[in-house]
Amino acid sequence: MGKSKAEIQKAYRERKKQKEGEAYLKKERERVKGYYVPIEEKPQRKANERRKKVREWVRQHRLKKKNLTKTVANNLEQTKTVANNLEQCSEISSSSDVTSTVNIVTEQLIVKLPSLATKKRTRTRVNRANAKHRRTIADLTDKNELLNRKIRTVSKRYQRLINREKKTQTIIRNPTTSSSSRNSPSTSTSIALTPRKRTIQEIREEGLTPHKVPKKIQEKLLFCKCYNRRDRGCLEIKWVEGKTRFEENC
Repeated sequence: MGKSKAEIQKAYRERKKQKEGEAYLKKERERVKGYYVPIEEKPQRKANERRKKVREWVRQHRLKKKNLTKTVANNLEQTKTVANNLEQCSEISSSSDVTSTVNIVTEQLIVKLPSLATKKRTRTRVNRANAKHRRTIADLTDKNELLNRKIRTVSKRYQRLINREKKTQTIIRNPTTSSSSRNSPSTSTSIALTPRKRTIQEIREEGLTPHKVPKKIQEKLLFCKCYNRRDRGCLEIKWVEGKTRFEENC
């Protein structure tokens, strides 16, 4: 009768163990670890099943440990009774005059004491899980704070864009009022604006931002404003130390 697949695989593993030794065992351990899926990534039903199995394994382990301690205590009591019997026999043989050969056969007892230095696996498992959850909570709080900061910046940009579009729409709807307000003498007399401020105001009225407009265009607009005021006699342009200086007369 031929071998089954399980027997063939078992024989193959035995041959690999004899041939490669510890390297094969290490490779097998890594292969088995690769199949492990953390309990957080499993669905709720499978996670509950695994927790149930782990609780059963822990219960069996504790029961086994309890039985082991009982067997150790029983073995110690048996050794004590055997030692007492040996002492009594030695006393009787020494006190009696009749020489008798007493062959006492005692069984050799092997006592396996529990290791006290080992830690409880359930406790370390709980501690590791708590530490992992704390790390994930800290990472998520940092990510949440960063996302809130990004949302605030984007909302501010969006609000500025809406305000800019509203300004452009009002200028497009009422071009006459914007030009008249720009050239009306009442506004110039009520609000005294310098040529540079007037240039920046006109750029903003056109729906642009001053820092995005090139400097050459701003300088040309500024010089136009200055020369217009000079023609009206309100501004005097002088050349002092290689630089243009504007002096207002009115």
